[in-house]
Amino acid sequence: MDWREGLNRILRLDEQELALWENLMMTAPNESMRRMLRNAIAREREEMRMIRELMMGGPMDP
Repeated sequence: MDWREGLNRILRLDEQELALWENLMMTAPNESMRRMLRNAIAREREEMRMIRELMMGGPMDP
């Protein structure tokens, strides 16, 4: 497997994970938990951005 194919697979999994985090956030029982889940979502999006940068060969503006 080419390294870019591997990164594409990771991105697809991350997109699924992001959807799960977002669903969890909608059903969270309190604001504290929603805030924690929003932070997890932000970290996941940042990870996805970095993977896309790797695929493009350099940094991208957020």
